[in-house]
Amino acid sequence: MTSTKPPSDTPSIHGRRHITTISYEGSFWEILLDFERDPTQIATFRGFLCFSSARQESVLEELRTSVIIIEDSFEKALSKAQSLEEHHLQSLLRSLLP
Repeated sequence: MTSTKPPSDTPSIHGRRHITTISYEGSFWEILLDFERDPTQIATFRGFLCFSSARQESVLEELRTSVIIIEDSFEKALSKAQSLEEHHLQSLLRSLLP
């Protein structure tokens, strides 16, 4: 039987990528890179960040930026997200919090 599932090291815009974990105001936040799925934009990788609180008692849903990363390859988009420094990520999170 042949599997149509791609190898695990094959980049997929259908899967999120963990970027890092940061601390902000006493809480830990997981930061993931996800991609907009727009069939008219197949030549670009349009990424946004998702912030998820590690606190089980958190009432906040996952927080998301708008598209802030636009690159012509998956690798470039991932590299751009990974190059964001903690103070940048904290600022983005602060702008999303109520």
